[in-house]
Amino acid sequence: MVLILGSINSIFFIITINEPKLTEQAITLEREYKVHVRGEESTRIDEEAANLSGVSGKDWKAWLGKGTFYVHGIVYMLVRVAVNVTMTV
Repeated sequence: MVLILGSINSIFFIITINEPKLTEQAITLEREYKVHVRGEESTRIDEEAANLSGVSGKDWKAWLGKGTFYVHGIVYMLVRVAVNVTMTV
């Protein structure tokens, strides 16, 4: 019963959460915050520098090609197992 309810809830959240809309909203809110805190000119200069440098995020294939990704994953999993075992004891 628990597995069925968990699966139904997971599928519901995967279907209903729209990540691109949230990403666009986060970018817009971040820009508004920077304009409010640092001013329009400083924010515009930062955006132009980012556009000229061509810096962009990595896609999932790039992450899988990095060895440090696996090292961090293994360390994270071992810490989670240690914490879970400690909490159950």
